[in-house]
Amino acid sequence: MTTTDVKIAREVDGRLAELHDRRYRISRHLNSVLDTLKHWGMSVEDARANSSMTRRVESIDKWTAELDEIGVEIDAAEADYTGWTRFFFVQHLHNTTECSSFRWNTRIVWYRDLRSHRRRSGGGIRSDALHQVFQVSTSTGESGLAPAPG
Repeated sequence: MTTTDVKIAREVDGRLAELHDRRYRISRHLNSVLDTLKHWGMSVEDARANSSMTRRVESIDKWTAELDEIGVEIDAAEADYTGWTRFFFVQHLHNTTECSSFRWNTRIVWYRDLRSHRRRSGGGIRSDALHQVFQVSTSTGESGLAPAPG
């Protein structure tokens, strides 16, 4: 990859990381409101008919529209993808979206700088690069991910 290609890859994947994060946060808010309605035995249509639910219905409409817009933006950003190596975490490390663990509202943590850790011979990712991503938290004792490189 040329320096220009790397710059484009970082810009595109950076934009996708932001969009996926926004989509995840908005979907969490939307799902919270929908779960509340479900708990109360109400559908969205029931809530629309109930004047005391105006704020919740407005939130549902706003977040649904935002999710639609983000979907269009993600598709546009993906159109700029030309096949560079990329890595992101969804339950386990991925370098492609061809996995059953992907859902539209899944939180995706993008690791944009792992491509720089590829072996010069072209084979695989260096173990020290993955060690930087996967770490054991000494405060909780649980395995986890290092913060996504930014």
